[in-house]
Amino acid sequence: LLCTPFTLLQVVKELYDKFPCEEVIVCATEVLAQPLANLWESLSNYKNINNSSSRAPSAKTLASSLLTVWRSLSLCFQSYYSGTYDSAILSLLSPMLVVTLRSQLPDVIPITLSLWKNTFARSSSLTY
Repeated sequence: LLCTPFTLLQVVKELYDKFPCEEVIVCATEVLAQPLANLWESLSNYKNINNSSSRAPSAKTLASSLLTVWRSLSLCFQSYYSGTYDSAILSLLSPMLVVTLRSQLPDVIPITLSLWKNTFARSSSLTY
């Protein structure tokens, strides 16, 4: 069985799409937030994702896959997580929040801002 980053990202997306219960959301994010953030960081190694180099299609595919996973994770937290958006959950999501807020891909930041606005922005107190 050949397992590529793209295959793993598809599995992660399916996890957030098909098992939207609070325990799965939190557990999956505990395990996956930092590795996903590391993949986002790896995109910064490409000067321009839209260039014509031989690596560009892989970078474009990785960016698209990560965007899809981030969209699923974000919607999952906004729609199915009923717990408190406190410092513990912020700490859990912070690796992803940091890298997506620094992203140069135009579709990423609105997803991150929407997640923040609909969750943590409503919290009375957070510790960063």
